[in-house]
Amino acid sequence: MAKASPGVIWVLQSWMDNPRQPMLDALDKSRLLVLDLFGESKENWRERGQFGQTPWLWCTIHNFGGNVGLSGQLDKLRTLPVKALAEAGPGKGQMHGIGALMEGSETQPLMWELFFGNAWRSDAPDVNLWLRDYARRRYGRPALPAVRALQVLHETVYSAKVADFPLNSVICARPSLEPYPKARLWGTTEPYYDTTRLVEAWRSLLEAAPECAGSDGYRYDLADVSRQVLADLGGRYHRAVLQAFASKDPAAVKQLGGKMLGLLRDLDELLATRREFLLGIWLADSRKFGQTPEEKDRCERGARELLTTWTSRDNITDYANRQWAGLVGTFYFSRWQTWLEALQSSLASGEAINVDAIRARIRDGELAWTARHDPYPTEPSGETLAVSRRLFEKYSADASAPVSAADQPPH
Repeated sequence: MAKASPGVIWVLQSWMDNPRQPMLDALDKSRLLVLDLFGESKENWRERGQFGQTPWLWCTIHNFGGNVGLSGQLDKLRTLPVKALAEAGPGKGQMHGIGALMEGSETQPLMWELFFGNAWRSDAPDVNLWLRDYARRRYGRPALPAVRALQVLHETVYSAKVADFPLNSVICARPSLEPYPKARLWGTTEPYYDTTRLVEAWRSLLEAAPECAGSDGYRYDLADVSRQVLADLGGRYHRAVLQAFASKDPAAVKQLGGKMLGLLRDLDELLATRREFLLGIWLADSRKFGQTPEEKDRCERGARELLTTWTSRDNITDYANRQWAGLVGTFYFSRWQTWLEALQSSLASGEAINVDAIRARIRDGELAWTARHDPYPTEPSGETLAVSRRLFEKYSADASAPVSAADQPPH
């Protein structure tokens, strides 16, 4: 490598047991840089003696698969990098900076801004002061309701105890008889926070509209928090459907299933108000890589598969799931519609539901969707604030209702 490019630095990732220490020890360490990939979960540099005194960076992945979802460990990103700097920075060790492994970079701007601020500071900021300053910078005004909303986010979604980010929604998972069906195989759809409190953040952001509505950052955050409340509520609706199905109550299954499908339609409408949540842009961009109609179709198919089936083999389906307008309204909606109809048919016929047959039918629909080339909007539609207000009126009571035993299916 050095012969081909004098002065080259070999960058290696620290994940599990890699890179192997004998390999590092056999090389010129001044030409190496190790990325300690997932510092908020496990600081390998501590266990590995700074990789035998090899230069390294304190890194975060923070988002596996680029999934859309508010979650993370804010306090760890605020404190651990500066703690590492104090222990292993210049003159004390081989920490050479911070880094990000950006599987999902276009999500959660608050977390990324907090993390990258570590490049300029040697002390962890006071979290409440930082949130107030962030609100002022992002929204243009020091609006107290907006600050309250950020504080609620800190106390809920950004106080994760789990390391697999972000928290997925059952909306993006294949429906099943499990109360918390997985979307991404290595993730979870079981909330680690009180989802009812997130309605407080939604309400506070709406109250901040008179002062902050001129900020595009405010409008994005309003859409994102609204989206998260609806995504969490989808999980509660799913578990209510399971309860009704277990109780053999066809009227309740139909009624609750209708609420679930209505939520998906409303979520798709909300997402359509922001460019950041448009499937159409992703697909249109993918087609630009092709030079011929056949190449463009192939590129689009790859882009569709990446978000959904990933491969023709059914092994890591939904790894890169997204809550995007178009994807929610077609791909995920179709899965849930098929599943809910199967539950109703089972109760009507009195026959046990054939889960394998339903899964196979859903899989056929997934593969068919990836082969399609129907266009999706590449420009947002609707006004975020107006849609958010309307959906708050429609769903806030359900989303803030206390979680009770009735929300859980029987074991």
